[in-house]
Amino acid sequence: MAKTTSLLKNFRIEAIPNPIDTAFFSPKDKITYREKWKIDLDQKIILFGAANILHPRKGIAYLVEALKQLKTNYPGLNDVEIVVFGKNKSFDVSALPYKVHETNMIDSQQEMAELYNLADVYVTPAIEDNLPNTVMEALACGTPVVAFNTGGLPDMVDHLKNGYLAEFKSAADFAAGINYILTSGQKNELSANARKKVLDNFTNEIVAEKYLSVYKSILKK
Repeated sequence: MAKTTSLLKNFRIEAIPNPIDTAFFSPKDKITYREKWKIDLDQKIILFGAANILHPRKGIAYLVEALKQLKTNYPGLNDVEIVVFGKNKSFDVSALPYKVHETNMIDSQQEMAELYNLADVYVTPAIEDNLPNTVMEALACGTPVVAFNTGGLPDMVDHLKNGYLAEFKSAADFAAGINYILTSGQKNELSANARKKVLDNFTNEIVAEKYLSVYKSILKK
């Protein structure tokens, strides 16, 4: 949760998230989309992406290190592949220690929903972020999320319930989080909790009600 600055400390602050279309971003058949995108049905898929994956605040360097540690520290986890979406001008995906599928920029919401659904985990190593739509969309599709414990991410990711909140800037803990999600015996529970988090907090109806509540409280004054 963002901290209030001294300039605004005497004013009422209301943080209202963006809503999400939970009918569109919803759990769908993983096999169908794996086949469409030519992703092996037997592999564990890590999904990562951003409008610009090389933007410093997106934390690509931490992800590279975390994946290297995942490969080294969890040798039993060898059936892993990575799907990367977003603009990539110069990042060499061969730096990642697993097979990589690059989709480049995705302009279609339908295709984004497909990617979330074919993945086993969505990772966001961002070191600065508020309430990113990608996290909300992934959760709405029932895909657990691994993120750093920073910014607005703890408002979306409940540690060990619908994802994993890694220690800030710790590649080792981020790797531990990915391993936890991919090897957990509570896969269905994690997925159900991910979906429930969005339904309980980020639907159009819930966000609209929050706006109405603020307007009503202002009118009463």
